[in-house]
Amino acid sequence: IYISLVISLIGAVFGIVLDRSTKGKGGAAPEGGGTHAISVSMQQVVRVSVGSKSSADDQLMLFFVGVFLLVVGVAYLFFRQEVLVAGLLLVLFIFGAWAGSVANSLYSGFYDGWRWVVYLLVMLLFALAAVRVVGLAKTPMFAPSNFIYAQDIVNQWGILALPRYFTALDFQWFGFHLLGIILFFAASWRACLSMLNYAVLGTRLSKGAAHTELGGRIASAYGRPWRNSLFLLGFMVAANYLVSGQFFMWFEYEMPNQLEYFIQVVLHGRQAG
Repeated sequence: IYISLVISLIGAVFGIVLDRSTKGKGGAAPEGGGTHAISVSMQQVVRVSVGSKSSADDQLMLFFVGVFLLVVGVAYLFFRQEVLVAGLLLVLFIFGAWAGSVANSLYSGFYDGWRWVVYLLVMLLFALAAVRVVGLAKTPMFAPSNFIYAQDIVNQWGILALPRYFTALDFQWFGFHLLGIILFFAASWRACLSMLNYAVLGTRLSKGAAHTELGGRIASAYGRPWRNSLFLLGFMVAANYLVSGQFFMWFEYEMPNQLEYFIQVVLHGRQAG
């Protein structure tokens, strides 16, 4: 927790320094030249984000996400602890840098509107949820007895050695667990590109420019803040239950009885159920 807090603070300092170096220290007042600094609302950034999208951008985005998730899945088997720690620290650093930049821009008058504050709080909640999910992934509430040794087993004897230590039911548990990890990194990818989108376009719009390069167009796939917030909420709640083993326990032991009771009630009424 302390390391996570320090990384976030370092990111915030970096974001403030970067924001001041790109926008300056003064308020968003017009200058003598043709291009001048203006106060930017989140709606302006959303309009530019949506307007810059294309089907080619969506296809490119899906390709990058697919490759990213595949790499994460394979790397997780061999470097579970390292992947979790590195992923969490990277997310917290990016959040800290973005939060510092947004806070400085709001204070200096480059950004305007309550939506910036609300979305900043949303990303703060996401960062806190990321810390919880990673903690549960490292020490699940329900897990096979040999799960804590899985990384050592794979690194020493390879994937083919896993059946000697895990049962078919254990592999089923691991499938749900890995799905939760993938959802966590998918949410992290979405959150980081969303923050990148607002940082890049917010800076350009504050200087009176609306042109976006390729990186801005890719990130604009996540330019709708409230829809993005709902996706992050769904992904992180699902990841929480999947990585902790809670969903597996319900799916394997409770759901069959609940499903049987439901069928009996539908066919024969509550008295038969």
